[in-house]
Amino acid sequence: MLKKIIESKSNIIQFSKYIIIGGTSAFCELMLFTIFQIIGMNIFISNISSVIISTIINYLLNKFWAFKSQTGSIRSLVLYIGLFIFNITFSSQFIVLLSNVGVKSIVAKFISMILITCWNFVLYKKVVFKK
Repeated sequence: MLKKIIESKSNIIQFSKYIIIGGTSAFCELMLFTIFQIIGMNIFISNISSVIISTIINYLLNKFWAFKSQTGSIRSLVLYIGLFIFNITFSSQFIVLLSNVGVKSIVAKFISMILITCWNFVLYKKVVFKK
């Protein structure tokens, strides 16, 4: 029973770190995008650059702080990128699908973000950054 309590507390702490990292990454992405726009960078390049940089920050913080992964960096990076590609594809299709049946796009986006946040935590813990 004590082991389950300890594991439960550990999961809550880990999930809290995961949420903090997600918020930090989102803030970094928004700030970088804004800075790139202020200095006159093309919108497309600004977006791609800010997404890439914030994704790298997200990966490193999750790997070394939230999940304290000891696995090989190449393995976890490949899995992380694969999941990232899946999530982008899923969210785009999901938002379009829900929008086509009358759901406001912002609501569809929010729902997709919640779903992705939930399965990312599990997959990061059990697969991508598996100890």
